[in-house]
Amino acid sequence: MRQFKTISLRRAIQSNLGKTRSEKYLKGLDKTDMVVLISPRMTDRENSNNIYQGTLTKLVEGNMEKAINYMVTGLDLDRDNKLLFSLCKNLVYSLNKQVEDNSDQLQRHRYSEDAEMNKNIIKLKIDELAKTIEKESQRLDKLEKELIESKPNFLSVNKFFVTYQIKKKILKPQIKELKNSDNMNKEEMIDLQTELKKVEKLLTLEEYLKILGLIMEVCIFPSRFETLI
Repeated sequence: MRQFKTISLRRAIQSNLGKTRSEKYLKGLDKTDMVVLISPRMTDRENSNNIYQGTLTKLVEGNMEKAINYMVTGLDLDRDNKLLFSLCKNLVYSLNKQVEDNSDQLQRHRYSEDAEMNKNIIKLKIDELAKTIEKESQRLDKLEKELIESKPNFLSVNKFFVTYQIKKKILKPQIKELKNSDNMNKEEMIDLQTELKKVEKLLTLEEYLKILGLIMEVCIFPSRFETLI
């Protein structure tokens, strides 16, 4: 693996994702783990093996982002650590399966294969639907207020009761229609928000997969990244 000068994974990831997007994956170890997992009295291999255990802990906790941080730190410390490299390879396989499953679910809902485009489309639909809900809600409040205010009191003359009955006959169907529309729109909003979460999850998985794939590529083909030295 080490036929070429060791390429910094941190630099490779930052170069590939950009400074802003890569920042959360390059924070290194938690302060408490820095003391527990790394010791100046140990070799790089021993320290990186400890970091491997820390990486497993983060995965068990369900924190993939932290796990990637630990993996990058460990492999930058000891590029030949087979435990970390094998873990990276297994994660690539696992995440690739999850990405395929999530992509299939979205395609069954008539979305395209471009997750980022799907995210923007769904966000636009949510924004438009929110405006519709707000507009109809204001109209519903206005009609209900109008109906209540037109209701005659006990001392009112008969003509007011007749006027109220006519208005009630006109407004009640409109109010009912608006309420039905409001319920349908809110149900659709819940569905869209659920779909948005699925797309955002897919985008996150794809980013994890991209970084882990990049880590493997740097380890296996360091010559491709010699310009980053």
